[in-house]
Amino acid sequence: MSRLSVATTVAVLVAVLLVVVAFQYFVVPSSTIVVVPQANRLPIDATVRIDPDAGSLDVQRGVVPATIMDATVQGALTKPATGRRREAQGVAGGFVTIRNRTRQAVVLPAGTRVMTADGTGFLTDAEFLVPPTLQVGGRDVPGEAIVAVTAEAPGLSGNAPALAITTVDGPFGGSLEAFNPQPLEGGSELEVALVSQRDFTELDALLTERLQSAAIERLRRDRPANQTLIVWSPANGNPQVLQREFSAKPDEHASELSLEMEIRALGTAFATQDLEAVLLQRLRDSLEGQAFEIDSIRVVDTEVLGERQGVLDLRVHAIAEAVDTIDHNTVRAAATGRSLGEGLQALRALPGVDQVSATHEPPDTANFPRIGFRIDVTVEAPQPIETP
Repeated sequence: MSRLSVATTVAVLVAVLLVVVAFQYFVVPSSTIVVVPQANRLPIDATVRIDPDAGSLDVQRGVVPATIMDATVQGALTKPATGRRREAQGVAGGFVTIRNRTRQAVVLPAGTRVMTADGTGFLTDAEFLVPPTLQVGGRDVPGEAIVAVTAEAPGLSGNAPALAITTVDGPFGGSLEAFNPQPLEGGSELEVALVSQRDFTELDALLTERLQSAAIERLRRDRPANQTLIVWSPANGNPQVLQREFSAKPDEHASELSLEMEIRALGTAFATQDLEAVLLQRLRDSLEGQAFEIDSIRVVDTEVLGERQGVLDLRVHAIAEAVDTIDHNTVRAAATGRSLGEGLQALRALPGVDQVSATHEPPDTANFPRIGFRIDVTVEAPQPIETP
């Protein structure tokens, strides 16, 4: 046979092989099997000490080394003052007539006090002379002088109606009379804003809450990767208020109150894998020699039993998960060439299989492919353990 004939024969065989392969690939049905393996889940309840002073991990004693983290934030907040009070403003004044019923002239100094019947006092504005009583036509005519007066205290109490003033205070009170022919006016009140104790309480509580949240959030944001952070409790003096400064004092006149504050939050951080190592050791101790290949440990809940300067005693509830291994070839072999019903039944009967499903191309095929490589196997992880 000539070389040309041999080459031609080989080319034909290759072409036929390619056609067969293409036929098997494009025409023979294909399937995808999705398997979820069984997961053995074992509860763990252990007490662990988190200690910043520990030099290294001690799985036997359950001691996990840690570091103390802190975060400081500062801020300011302003709120309107809610206190209100009416305060005296304008001072009442007017004119008073002083009548002298003695035969002697009287000189009264500035600041001589005259009073109403209810004791409201007014002071004369200047020194003045009150003439004596004179006898005119056989009858006594008292001497009189008119003087300006100003109320001792500002406010509405100084507003007195006509003839309200009756008395001259002091040594001349027995010989002199006083009266105001016209009302004394000008006293007034004004409502003023002031800082109440409630303003201090509310502003301090609001800003403290905001800064505490910000400080704790910064702690969590600064936490190193793959580490667990436990923020110290308020019972341990956390967060700490480093500065608190108000812009006014209680009952001080002000339309608003401002507060500047600085807060520091503290927490203890430790490697999550160190905690899991202790939990794994506790699980092995409880199993008493039973063999389990643990794939993962999930912490469900932690409870702080005690804390002192960053040292934490934790009660940890966790779940260890051991996932069965699924062999892809075993899955293919169990389904190859079987009808859909028989194939799924065989797959569900395989050791370690929890859930199984299959899709086919074309969708209406009645059998799993008879050629193994036309079956694709996907192993999905079990549903994760739900944690609060």
